[in-house]
Amino acid sequence: MTELGKSLPAFKLLQTIPGIGGSTAIRLISELGDMRRFNTRQQLNSYVGIDTTEVDSGDHQSARHITKHGNPHARRILYWTVILMINPKMGNNHIRDAYQKPLPRRSGLCGNTIKDLDGFFCPLKCST
Repeated sequence: MTELGKSLPAFKLLQTIPGIGGSTAIRLISELGDMRRFNTRQQLNSYVGIDTTEVDSGDHQSARHITKHGNPHARRILYWTVILMINPKMGNNHIRDAYQKPLPRRSGLCGNTIKDLDGFFCPLKCST
């Protein structure tokens, strides 16, 4: 599959992101399909299942959490990609720097996964 994926422009773009190699790039491409079908990054977040939801009832306001109503395989790939990106053995990169900063309204790995997916979306959408 990797040999077939090498001819795709998305394959080369994904490999420019720290922590994404050939295997991860081809797995993301196979799970997400053609990125041009998503008009906004929110649609992509929803497809993967990392869009946030909040339940309000009267004076009670619950914590925000991801819906998990999307593609579990793509979500798992992204989760482990973020784990690899923030690993100290990876060396310094902008992903780990962003992980160490507090995120407004998002926290932890979920927030970074959403942020990373947003970062994947623009170059892939704009290049095709």
